[in-house]
Parts: sequence; C-alpha cells; structure tokens
Amino acid sequence: MIHQSINQYLEPCFTKYHSNTAILYPEENLSFRYDEMREQIHRYARSLCSWGVKRNDHVAIILPTSPDWIFLFLAITLIGAVPVSLNDSDLQNEMEFKLNHSDTNYLFTTEAIYTNIISVCKIEKLKGIVILPIFHSSKHENVFSFEKFQSMYSDTSTEALAAVIAQTKYDDILNIQYTSGTTGLPKAVTSIHYSVLNNILVFLRNFHYTEQDKIVAALPLYHVMGCLFTGILTFLSGGCLVLISHFHTKEVLNIIQTESCTSFHGVPTMFRFMLNRCSDYNISSLTKCMIAGDYCGPSLIDAIHKELKIDHPFPCYGQSEGIGITQALLTDSINKIKYTVGKAVDQVIIKIIDDSGQELPHNQVGEIIAYIPYHMLGYYKDPDATRKTLHNDWLYTGDLGYLDDDNYLVLKGRKKEIIVRGGENISPVEIENVIRTYEPVENVAVIGISDSLMGQEIAAYITISPKHTLVTEEMKESLDQYLCEHLPKYKRPKFVYFIDHFPMTTSGKIQKHKLIQLQPIQTDKGEII
Repeated sequence: MIHQSINQYLEPCFTKYHSNTAILYPEENLSFRYDEMREQIHRYARSLCSWGVKRNDHVAIILPTSPDWIFLFLAITLIGAVPVSLNDSDLQNEMEFKLNHSDTNYLFTTEAIYTNIISVCKIEKLKGIVILPIFHSSKHENVFSFEKFQSMYSDTSTEALAAVIAQTKYDDILNIQYTSGTTGLPKAVTSIHYSVLNNILVFLRNFHYTEQDKIVAALPLYHVMGCLFTGILTFLSGGCLVLISHFHTKEVLNIIQTESCTSFHGVPTMFRFMLNRCSDYNISSLTKCMIAGDYCGPSLIDAIHKELKIDHPFPCYGQSEGIGITQALLTDSINKIKYTVGKAVDQVIIKIIDDSGQELPHNQVGEIIAYIPYHMLGYYKDPDATRKTLHNDWLYTGDLGYLDDDNYLVLKGRKKEIIVRGGENISPVEIENVIRTYEPVENVAVIGISDSLMGQEIAAYITISPKHTLVTEEMKESLDQYLCEHLPKYKRPKFVYFIDHFPMTTSGKIQKHKLIQLQPIQTDKGEII
C-alpha cells in the first residue's frame, strides 16, 4: 500500500512523461503535454493561495467537463484544500442544499449557473466565487472572472507554494462526492488520498494501460468514474485522456475514429447508444473498455464483444462509498465476463450474508458486504448513516448477489428493489435480463408496484431500438408470447409499458423511483399497454 497523496504520486509521472500528450480536448482543439499540465496546476495552486484558500477549506467545482476542471481539482488538492465535486445540471434547490451541507467556502462556476442559480441562493459559508470562462461585471467584490483569478498567481511565490504543499498528507480528505440519489436524498461521501490512490493503482495494474493508450472520458468529471477512475488512472499510466464535455453518440464515435482511441470508460447506457451507430464508423482501435455505474447483463457484454469488437470488456462493480470493489481480468473468458462483474480486487474480501447477518455459501443470493481498505472516510456530517453502512471496515452495500464457485461476483439487484409478490422474492435484474434478449428492446427497467391482493405486482418499462419506429400490436403479442416461453408465470410482468426514454441521472443510471410517475392508467386485466 502506498502512503502518499495523489499529487505526490503524480509528481514523478509529470517528469517521466513530460513530452507526452496528457489531455486532448477535441471540441476546442486543445491539447496539453504532461509538463504543461503540471505548470497549469501549480499556477492555479498559487492563485488559490493568493485568493486566500487554505488547507482544509472546501472549494466547490460546478463546471462542465474541460481541462480546467482537472487542473483546478488537482490544484485544490495540491494545497490541502478539499474539492466539492458538484453536478452542473443540478437545479437551484439541489445546488443550494449541497453547497450549504458541504460547508463550501469558495466556488468555481459558469456565468449562466451564477446568474440563474447561485446569485439567488443563500450560501452561509461562501467567501468567494470565480466565474469561467469570462465574466463581465459584478456588484460584489468577492465575485470575479477566471482571468483575474489566473493573474493572481504572481502574488504567491513558488517557495511559498512549496511550503504549503509540504503540509499535505496521504490521509487528507481528497474529495467530497455526492451520491447520485437514485434511492433518495444524496449523501456526501468523503474519501482520503490514500484510499483512492491505492484503489486506482489496483485497477491500473489489472488493466495494463501504458503511455500508448488513449482513453476516452465521456462521463462527467464530478462522477467518481470520470475524474478518478478515468482521469487520474490515465495520468498514472502516462497515457492520453480524451475529454468529452457531453456524451453525443455520433461525436463520441467520430472522436474514437479520428483520434484512434484505445479504450472507452462509460456506463451501460452509453454502450447501448454506441451499438446503434457503430457500423457507420471505424473504431477498430478500441481494444478495451471499462463498464461501471450500473448492471450490464450478458446480452450487452456479448454485443460489445461481437459488434464493437472489443476483446476485453471490463465490467466493474463499486460504489462511491467503497470505490472499486470488483473487476474483470484480462485472463477472464468472455463467458465469465458476460455473467459476472469480476473478482474482488486486491486487499478486498467479499461475503454474502442473509437477513440475520449469517454468511451464505456459494451460489446463494444475499446482501453483498465487502471488507475494503479503500472505503470512504464516511458520510459528511452524517454519523448515523455512516454507522449503518460501515461496520469495522465492512461496507454493507445494500446490493444483492452471490459468489459463484470461482469467487466471481454475480449481481442480482438492489436489496430494496427486490419485488415481493405473493410471498415470492423476485429479482428485477433477472427479469430485465430476459426482456433485453427480445430483439426489439433497447433497454428495460423492472419495478414492483403496490397491489392490494399480491402485495406487489411486476411492472416492466421498455424503450425499443431505433430500428423499430413503432410499437405495433404484433410486437406486443410477440413479446407476451416470448415472456411466456422464458419466464415462469410468477415472474412475468403484469404490466408492460412502452416509453420514449427513461428518467436518468447524469451518470447514466435509470432513476427507478421516478418510473411510477410515468405509469399510464392500469387495467384490471394486466394487459400489455
């Protein structure tokens, strides 16, 4: 285990790979070598010191993906302050809650977000705001332009910066990261440098990335997989990070083709969109991909392998609270990759337990708990929630699954998502996997809805592939027959709803708790609607 901060560990990388391209930002035709990246980070760190930012201050970043997002993040951590990584798509009430809950002292954001949201928020501990990329005027002296911020570096000498850097430690808080909120109000996960660095290094060793790799970062940088498990992971390997500000299928495929990218990190939804368009592009340079953030299912892995022709799809499993818990390996067969999310990474132990806390044998479904040296420090200002999730370094994930005979983890869904129909416990994931194999289906989500007789009934929400422009009666009847052939009666959805799109988090997860709002009027007969 490495006892260093991420910035300390990165320093030799800046020297070793100094002339390599560290970041490509195609949409603005920008690129930065490793030595240029280090210079930018140190300049921004000096400006932060000149602005008055001190060790342990909380500095929020509410910006779209760009090279400056990364430079600011690493400049903040370099001086021992704490980045608060926030979603730039949040609405006013969400931003105001997070900025106050996180005790944000300083803030970087855009003029649009400042004008429309921040200016009308009451943020108690906020001392100053910097507006990117430009800002014309403000009635408040503590709100100024990024250009002015950049010019402030000269007020702090390199010697003064070095003295500040010397105070940083491996067990400093690296980041405050809000959970995506698919199951309720977001919680603020705090992680330390030591945990995140060592976890990233484990993944890097298993992926075998080198300085020859070009890795596409399509997820937002405020997402743990965006900044840390794509950005920092790339820099530790000496490779090139290809930044995408927003995921648009055609643009992403064109960038992969033009830049000869070798790996893509994304969530399952992104891969489904790419599969619909991949035949129009030459993306043969892609040899690896990391898939995380949501469950894949065997049909998607199979399509990635066969249609995207990626030899090594890497499904991973983790949470903001435990970061990376499992990953597939280069030596794994495609069959093993299709049906599991890999093995526990180095230093991690996985157990499956029943409701009484007793460990279950292989191939029996229960709650996944993991002994993780890389786990979060805790939920910020929420000790009760922390105690419920962490017990003596064991993380209680709230997810269901089992270990197969080879100790590979198979996911079966969220514990709270299990449908109890007439006393039978039913996994939504199992039903979703069957429905996804029906050719017209693009994506599906299964939930339980209240029923006075059965307790819960099963409802499936389906989007169809772009190849099928209309939901026909013939298609409905065919799906009904397909489900009869592939699912036992008690697992068949009573209600099937065809919808245009799913409510999603910005990190690509389906917000199942919002599906009930899309539900059409039910019929007593349980017809396919």
